[in-house]
Amino acid sequence: MLVLKFISFLVLINYTLQIKFKEDPKLISENSIKNLKKISKYKVIEYQKHPFKDYTTSQIANLFGVKDMDPLSFKIRKKGPKRSLLDATGDSTTPTSIINSENNLYGSVAITSTILPLNYMVTENYPNCGSFVKNQGRCASCYALAISEALEDRICVKTNMQTKVTLSSQLIISCDRNSFGCQGGYLDKTFEFLNLYGSVTESCFPYTSGLNGIVPKCPSRCNNGSPFFFYRSQTHYTFRNSAEMKNDIFNNGPIIAGFAVFNDFLSYSSGVYKLTPGATYLGGHAVKVIGWGIENGEEFWICKNSWGTGWGEGGFFRFAMNHCCGFESNGFAALPMI
Repeated sequence: MLVLKFISFLVLINYTLQIKFKEDPKLISENSIKNLKKISKYKVIEYQKHPFKDYTTSQIANLFGVKDMDPLSFKIRKKGPKRSLLDATGDSTTPTSIINSENNLYGSVAITSTILPLNYMVTENYPNCGSFVKNQGRCASCYALAISEALEDRICVKTNMQTKVTLSSQLIISCDRNSFGCQGGYLDKTFEFLNLYGSVTESCFPYTSGLNGIVPKCPSRCNNGSPFFFYRSQTHYTFRNSAEMKNDIFNNGPIIAGFAVFNDFLSYSSGVYKLTPGATYLGGHAVKVIGWGIENGEEFWICKNSWGTGWGEGGFFRFAMNHCCGFESNGFAALPMI
């Protein structure tokens, strides 16, 4: 009798696992990679090296943490104030001596339009500004990782590389009540959090949610018991076009872009990414934009992702400019409060 009950239990477990697998299948297969290689405009990663080949549909969902992405227009519905860096029809390569002065909540800011190079990365002018590629892991925390990294880079740029810090994304994930921890967040609300409260250093409150998707309680002191020291941002702003985005990167450091991710993007290995016809929309993602370039007459953005060094070009990627996915419609930035 006990043997029969045990066999029945094993059958039930096996059936349950089969149902679960069917309801939550893997998205990456050898055939899907072979088919993508035939039609993609960029180099596709080999299946055996694919960082997401064992991920199920629900696990893939944890890569996309941008809330409020309109699935039709690919625009983020909630945004901060727009800040004009150039005329709406301006060309970033056109000489101009216009200096706009705008009043934001933090006062008057001089915004200078300059002649920009065809190829540029922030680290060319500020070689000590930048950090290692992170892996968000099992947490939809791209919004927190990208924004905290952009702020730390801008602190470095603003102080001419005299202040180099690594900021805690975990503090945003654990303490910002307007976001949803490992279930994603709002880009504008995250910027508001850094404006009102700020963030501490990574050593004070390290990132751990990527290991298992668990969000630790918001702390009142650093892990070692020392008091918090906060790094804050000024009021965030958005952009009207790629020219404004480039101008701000050149003058102030990296910015954030939210964009719609399709399933072909998961398999990017190198080259300039262009959306593959027939690809399936997966969700909204946020990355740090660190520069731009031009290849065969086509411009592209240079971006840092949060999927580890095993993805893309060592964790980075190039994205065709003014091409798709709401990339230029969802640019955000904020100056550091120094």
